[in-house]
Amino acid sequence: MRSLLITLLLLLAVILIFNSTVGGKDGTEEMVRSGGSRINSVIESINP
Repeated sequence: MRSLLITLLLLLAVILIFNSTVGGKDGTEEMVRSGGSRINSVIESINP
């Protein structure tokens, strides 16, 4: 029973850390999206 509780707490900790670093409005996912949009606009503005 104790090992199950420890496992669940560790899993919860991993999920919370993931959400705080990757998710959210200031997370890594949003930074990648905004960077990709910026690079896309630069590539589209290149005149061959």
